[in-house]
Amino acid sequence: MNITDKLKQCMEENDIDLYGIADVELMNEKARPGRRPADMFPSARTVIIIGVGLPDTFLRGWVKNGRSGKFYSTAQIPEEY
Repeated sequence: MNITDKLKQCMEENDIDLYGIADVELMNEKARPGRRPADMFPSARTVIIIGVGLPDTFLRGWVKNGRSGKFYSTAQIPEEY
């Protein structure tokens, strides 16, 4: 079993909702400066992407302030909002 198969098996065993394996060169071409894998890990050859679903109740607890673009917890909305 190669490392890719082991990684897939691990993701499935741990109920990871979404995952992917990508060539680092493709990610370096598409990502903006400062967010490229090469900017953080120059010797990387592969990128592993992991996504986990969040319940709607969690996401509804955050709101975006249209003026500043900042996100706030609904428990801590500032007065100027």
